[in-house]
Amino acid sequence: MICGYPQSNIEAVIRCDAHRGSPARNVEKSSSGAMQAVQYTQIKGTSADDTLVGTTLQDRILGRDGADAITGGDGGDSIRGGAGNDRITGDGGDDEIFGNGGDDRIYAGAGNDKVSGGAGNDLVVGEAGDDVITLNSGNDSSFGGGGNDIIRGNSGNDSLWGDGGDDQLLGGTGNDSLRGGSGNDRLVGNSGDDVLFGEAGSDELVGGAGADRLDGGADADRIIAGSGDDWLTGGDGDDRVEGGSGSDIVVADAGNDAYVGGSGFDTIDFSGATSGLVADISKSTVTGFGNDTITGFESFVGSAFADQITGSSRAETIAGGAGDDFIRGLKGADLLTGGEGSDTFVYLKKDLASGTFDTITDFSAGDRLDLQDALKSLKFSDVSEVVNLSSTEQGTMVSVMVADQFVDVALLEGVNSFDATNLLADGMLLA
Repeated sequence: MICGYPQSNIEAVIRCDAHRGSPARNVEKSSSGAMQAVQYTQIKGTSADDTLVGTTLQDRILGRDGADAITGGDGGDSIRGGAGNDRITGDGGDDEIFGNGGDDRIYAGAGNDKVSGGAGNDLVVGEAGDDVITLNSGNDSSFGGGGNDIIRGNSGNDSLWGDGGDDQLLGGTGNDSLRGGSGNDRLVGNSGDDVLFGEAGSDELVGGAGADRLDGGADADRIIAGSGDDWLTGGDGDDRVEGGSGSDIVVADAGNDAYVGGSGFDTIDFSGATSGLVADISKSTVTGFGNDTITGFESFVGSAFADQITGSSRAETIAGGAGDDFIRGLKGADLLTGGEGSDTFVYLKKDLASGTFDTITDFSAGDRLDLQDALKSLKFSDVSEVVNLSSTEQGTMVSVMVADQFVDVALLEGVNSFDATNLLADGMLLA
């Protein structure tokens, strides 16, 4: 490598042509001929595939064209890969690295580095230090490494991993995958259908636009869905999970969690619970899988065990899941599914309202209608006097006498073979 000096300037610059001669040396020279420390070197590659190695000084390295291998050295370097598929290592110091064109592999090294991947499908590894990494066009991958890093995606489908430290990962446009790693991280998917994993630490996950999948992981996290039809779970820990404007599915997990459905038709799913639940949607409480609060959900899914589920005055979709469940829709035109097991659908007198009725989708042998409270003030010699079953195109409508007239209570969907006396005799009607 041949190095030339400028004619003057105390801050001497070494200009090196990478294709000529031996590697650069630390040189001292002043305009008067006295020796003085050089503050930085400037190293330029060629259009070929160059190997460029910096010094312990603050190097300025330009790879130019070709698939270059560039190492910055210990100083705070400025490195530009240029066109081509380059491999760049910042090494020590607080470096500024630009991948430019091509599919580059960039390892920032120790220090608090600033890295821009440039065009192409790049791999950027921050390694040690608090790094700021900005990706560009292409489907890029980035690992923050140790330290509190900021990683920004861009256009393309990017994969971002914070690794150690308290990191900020910003997905940008495209369908991105973000992993927080250890530490208390903030992950933002922005637009696109993104997948966000908080992993360890108390993380904040924001889905943004698109149909996103957000998983808080371990510890106490905050999950915010944004717009789109999202899938959300807090993971272990005492989490707060907020749905947003789409029709979201929120999967409950262990811990004392707060779940908010938001706008849209939202589902809270407790099918992963390890024991039976006591859920009162009207009071926003669920126990049995921690002490949880739920608000703003239109659909509720119970556990595989024996649950007690109470709805609200709104119209809801309630699925008991496996197990022998007790389901009370309360007021509102509810869609009820008992699921596997012998389920009991409970109707209290105060729940009956003219003009609305529930639809039970899977009423079958082993299930029961509990009308005891609804009928307790009525005098009758035969149950058919106060309970009427009529066939419809959809199934059997169950009506109960209220104030000297029959009020529709429940439609047994797909059922056409029962009458009140038979139901009572078979133990399927509690009156």
